[in-house]
Amino acid sequence: MLSVNFADMISRDFISKLLIWRIKHIKSPTFVIILSVVIGILAGLAAVVLKGTVHYIQYFLKSGFLPNYTYFLYPLIGIVLTVIISRYFFKEELGHGITDIIYSISKKLSLVKQSKIYSRMITSAVTVGFGGSVGLEAPIVVTGSAIGSNVSRFMHMNYNHRTLLVGCGAAASISAIFNSPIAGVIFCFEVILTQITIKGFIPLLIASVSGSIVSLALSGEEILFSFDLKDTFKASDTPYYILLGVICGFISLYFTKVMYFIEHRIIKIKNYIGRGLLGGILLGIIIILLPPIYGEGYDTIKALLNNNESDLLANNLFISDSNNLIVFGIFLAGIVLIKPIATA
Repeated sequence: MLSVNFADMISRDFISKLLIWRIKHIKSPTFVIILSVVIGILAGLAAVVLKGTVHYIQYFLKSGFLPNYTYFLYPLIGIVLTVIISRYFFKEELGHGITDIIYSISKKLSLVKQSKIYSRMITSAVTVGFGGSVGLEAPIVVTGSAIGSNVSRFMHMNYNHRTLLVGCGAAASISAIFNSPIAGVIFCFEVILTQITIKGFIPLLIASVSGSIVSLALSGEEILFSFDLKDTFKASDTPYYILLGVICGFISLYFTKVMYFIEHRIIKIKNYIGRGLLGGILLGIIIILLPPIYGEGYDTIKALLNNNESDLLANNLFISDSNNLIVFGIFLAGIVLIKPIATA
């Protein structure tokens, strides 16, 4: 016990001397930039680990030791495991992820629990790896934001700098998961830090680029969504783009309304294991009808970008005519309508 306390005293003394030296020799704006690099690297590593873990679990489950028709059981197993891990190991509510970070910024002085650095990575890896119909964006944003918050708290930064570094973690994580630094910065501007100043732009960009470099160095140059744009832009097509935007807006509104509608009813089930079993069974049934619902959904987007629409119908038990555009349209509409149910 004495040796442990003595080690803690030495550690605190070293940290105190480091912080005093930093205050004397490094100005806060410069130190924020240095920390943005550190946070970007850590968030990039977290994104690589999360992507690699999800792909490894998916590869292991698809390695052929069980027949294909058992795929609908995997999301059920993953959801139940996630419930057990979150409730009995981490003892916390998972929530919606990004909204929790926004709440922490506005109501909790940008202080994010240290456990969120790893809890969302573990639970999302299990859920998505086993075929749960959710993406990796929210979990990795929570992880990156938690890294930014805890690094800044460790360095005794004030609220404004801590908030900026939370945004740096979010930008770096999005940049690393999609290999797109600009997307990370824009996401942070639009969602996390809506009132950022020009001075805060540089740390965000540096963190975002750092996360992307780490992802590229460890995962290679494969971009998540890669395609060639062959058709040139025509001003006469502008009304169609506007119409597409309006349609997507209504679909987004529908998605949000239906998801919260279902969530408010599912949450009335007080038994968390029972809630997980019900969600897993419903998701398994949906996957039988619409196989592209399985997993994170990026493969479906890739197929559409590469004009491989028939791949969406490949494993469907009820639809075999993949060349019929009407059938494909109905099938795609089914995915759009059922996706919020599967996600909720």
